[in-house]
This record gives sequence, structure tokens and C-alpha cells, in this order.
Amino acid sequence: MIQGQEIRLFDPRRKPADWTDVMGPTQCAVLLHDRKSSVPLSPGGQPFAKREDVTCLLFDRLEAAQKFCEAKVLELPNICCEIMNARAAHIRR
Repeated sequence: MIQGQEIRLFDPRRKPADWTDVMGPTQCAVLLHDRKSSVPLSPGGQPFAKREDVTCLLFDRLEAAQKFCEAKVLELPNICCEIMNARAAHIRR
């Protein structure tokens, strides 16, 4: 399965700290959450222990993010994937 780079949404040690400021203009991010409860999930489908541990996956190309999401939903049907571009526009899977 195609993997993106996993980063925390907010990391006070990172410069810049916010995930949206880390993305390049052609990159997109995949955020995973439970389809029914909207609880953020790890790439393995597990809830995060703490809110500050929530991550997203960065992809250099939209096509790679879409393929990842399609495979992930087949693997774990309870997952919903959101793809966001650098302007934070949502593309839902």
C-alpha cells in the first residue's frame, strides 16, 4: 500500500508548528476518522490516546492520496478519509 509521511497535526517542537503550514503547494494531507463517531484514527485504525497525538499523512500527489484512501477504506470499512490540499479544501472519500 502507498504510504504518506505521517506528521502530527500540531507539534510545538516543529517550525512551523501547524500541519497546514508544513504542506507544500502541490501536497495534500489525508486525515482519518471513524465513519460513525468522527473520532480521529491512526493509519492503523486505532483512536489516538491524546488529542495532541493526532496525525495526518502527507502525500506529494493527489493521485497517491486517493489510492491510499481507496485501499484503506477497503481494508478498514469503518474509516473515513478526508483529503485536504494546501488551501485546506476538502475532498471526502
